[in-house]
Amino acid sequence: MDDFKKSYKNIPIPENLDNIIDEAIEKAERKKALRFTKPVIAAACITVIVLGLNSSLINHFNLNNSSSKNPPVEEKILAAADTSPLPSVNSIDNLYNLLASSNSQQLGYGNDNLATIDRFSTQKSASLKNDSNSYSPTNNQVQGVDEGDIVQTDGQYIYSINSNKLVITKAYPAEDMEVMQKLDLPNNFYPLELFFDDKRLVLLGNSWLQQNSSTYDGTARQSTANGSILPGISSTKIIIYDISNKKAVKELKTLEASGKYISARKILSKLYLVSSQYVYKELLRYNSIPYTLPFYNNDCKSNNLIYEDLKDIKYFPDSTSNSFINVCSLDLGNIESSFNVSSYLGSANNIYVSENNLYVSGTGRDKTSIYKFSLYNSIPKYLGKADVDGTILNQFSMDEYNGNFRITTTKKDTVPKNNMYILDKNMNTIGKIEDLAQGELIYSTRFMGDRAYMVTFKLTDPLFVIDLKTPSSPKVLGELKIPGFSNYLEPYDENHIIGFGKDAVEANGTAYHQGMKVALFDVSDVNNPKVQFSTTIGDRGTDSELLRNHKALLFSKEKNLLAFPVSVAKLTDQIKSSDVHAYGNIVFSGAYVYSIDPEKGFMLKGQITHDEAGKNKPSDKNMGYNFSTQINRILYINNTLYTVSNSVIKANDISSMKEIKTLKLPQAKN
Repeated sequence: MDDFKKSYKNIPIPENLDNIIDEAIEKAERKKALRFTKPVIAAACITVIVLGLNSSLINHFNLNNSSSKNPPVEEKILAAADTSPLPSVNSIDNLYNLLASSNSQQLGYGNDNLATIDRFSTQKSASLKNDSNSYSPTNNQVQGVDEGDIVQTDGQYIYSINSNKLVITKAYPAEDMEVMQKLDLPNNFYPLELFFDDKRLVLLGNSWLQQNSSTYDGTARQSTANGSILPGISSTKIIIYDISNKKAVKELKTLEASGKYISARKILSKLYLVSSQYVYKELLRYNSIPYTLPFYNNDCKSNNLIYEDLKDIKYFPDSTSNSFINVCSLDLGNIESSFNVSSYLGSANNIYVSENNLYVSGTGRDKTSIYKFSLYNSIPKYLGKADVDGTILNQFSMDEYNGNFRITTTKKDTVPKNNMYILDKNMNTIGKIEDLAQGELIYSTRFMGDRAYMVTFKLTDPLFVIDLKTPSSPKVLGELKIPGFSNYLEPYDENHIIGFGKDAVEANGTAYHQGMKVALFDVSDVNNPKVQFSTTIGDRGTDSELLRNHKALLFSKEKNLLAFPVSVAKLTDQIKSSDVHAYGNIVFSGAYVYSIDPEKGFMLKGQITHDEAGKNKPSDKNMGYNFSTQINRILYINNTLYTVSNSVIKANDISSMKEIKTLKLPQAKN
């Protein structure tokens, strides 16, 4: 054996080995002549080893780093292989029968109402830099995987969705802040998120499409509008703008896919999008076939809808659904390239995306289905599916690490139970913890490498520290019980995590939410986690979008900066001491800005409001809500802090919190 080792170590390794493997895989994909099985994959791996893949070369391929931009060799082979192909719907009769079966199983509750993106729903969001400025990115869950938001910046300009307008503002330097352009968005379009890509801006949202019934022969991919008027159906639109000239922004292209918008991610210049389309089973009887099928449009100017062929629509034999999952991809660097859309009969409620894979989760009757798609070659390709007990809370209930997929769920029986499952790359369950914190519900989860942190709540807030180092045997290391709960967990460093939620008071066996609570947890001793510092804002009725949407948080460890929007409610001392049910009056609406230090805790740097009439009113006066002045997002460019509402953008110095300038924004049409 020693002689064998010496001999293979002397074999030269081609410098372009990556390219050789890629080319071989691409040839296999084009020819479709090769069908990989497990023995073939094993043989391929052995061959690679014999060729001399020593430990340093294995590291080059990042075999143990699931966040790598280049997937491991084995994953490339699996992605190229056409293993376990899904059956096609093929016929109207089969589609009708599948839908009838879904009604009896009630799997994948679907509807085609206009979607509202999960704004109520990270690897660290480090500063980004352009040629001259540092600026804050969106608070993304996974490093290298961009999420859309209602406000974006490139370090000089701020791009914001403002009701029915797209507003472009020159933001830096703050003294020269001005609106460069305001674009009225198309009628019947409901904008939800923005992505920024070099000199292009991508706007995503829902639309409402009025369709005509059509004849359909089961093979043609294009409809002819020759029938009666049908009810409208929701669709997802992608509008791409050229923003190289900020005063003369041009619409380059609008694309469309059927179904309500679920979510999207951008990796480099590649955009991945998922929509969910309810299937109108009864319309199959009325010669309205295209109306029930997934469709897309490569260019909405042509008004040329392309319907998916029944033989191209796949379904999952072990489960059924009354909706379609539409998985779309687009290269923003080449928008004239084909808009890739694939459709599956299944349910979609949320997504998780790593740099290598896309996971779609769909909730049925107290179970969650997870569909895995490879992103190799930038076109999503179905790899596998799994079902787990319980339902997820949001995207942070899911994670991928070292090729394994991790997920937390709550099974809402008479006595709720909470679970964690670990699935391997083939979507087989290899480890689990079930029936955790019985009687409580999961309020937040955060995965951090070999650990997971999970918060459940009923009367108190248990923070569980879970060891995932051995995927086949996850275990609870420590538990901390404190009043209240955390809706969102933000990593500070490997030994500290920040929780954002509500304080709570127990009375007669019921916990009553109180003010907003921000806590710094010390998890350096995993068996004995503790609250190192905490602060409570306001009384019962205090609220923040951050408790439902992580993108409302601005956190920069390097700038020692923590900021979020908040509406503060206050009670008089008399009411507060006598009635735990009472809600306070809104006395402040704006942003709280803190510095944070593991040794000193939270230090309030300042408060910023866009509602001049509502600056810290006394607790017996209610200023109410003014949605136009409610701060939506907070960001920074260099040492300037910007707060954005529908009415104004305000710039403050980060160090002194002194106001630099307030810019009024164009108002939406009545």
